[in-house]
Amino acid sequence: MAAFFAFCLQPFFPQIKFMAFSPFLVLLITKKERITALFISLGTGLLIDCSSSSTVFGTYSLIYCLTTALLYGKIRHLCSDKAAAFSLFTFLFSLVSTSIELCFLHIFNEQTLFSFHLLITDLLFMPFLDALYAFFWFTCPIKLMLWGRRISTKKEEEDAESIN
Repeated sequence: MAAFFAFCLQPFFPQIKFMAFSPFLVLLITKKERITALFISLGTGLLIDCSSSSTVFGTYSLIYCLTTALLYGKIRHLCSDKAAAFSLFTFLFSLVSTSIELCFLHIFNEQTLFSFHLLITDLLFMPFLDALYAFFWFTCPIKLMLWGRRISTKKEEEDAESIN
C-alpha cells in the first residue's frame, strides 16, 4: 500500500512531502526484530533514493536506518494495537526522520534556512498528515479486513451449527 502511494500518487502531488513508507516502517518496528527492521528500512530508503533526484544518493537509506534505530526501543515498549497509537507512532517516526533529513540538508547545504514556516510545515503539519495517512491508508483497511473476516467466521459457525 505504501509503495502504491509513494510511486503512483506522489508524482501528482510533488509539493507535498509525504513520507509514504513511515507507517510501514512503524509496523516493522512494532512487529519485527531490530536487525530485520533495520535491513528493511535500508531497502526502503534505497527505493526512495532511486526515485529521488533531489538529494545525495543514500540519504534516505541513512535517514530511515537512523530513525528506525533511534525509535526501535521506544516505540516497541509503547507498542499498542490501537489505531490512535499507530497514528501517533507514525507522527513520531515522521517527525524524527524529518528532523534528521533537515540536519542532513543543512550539512549538504541544500537547505540552510531554518524558519518558523519550516518548523510549522515540515515538523508539525507534514507529520500530522503522515499520521492521518497512516490511519486512513493503513489502519482503516486493516480494521475493515479484520471486521469482514470476523463476520465471515461468525457466519460459517452459524452455518455449521444449523447443519448439526
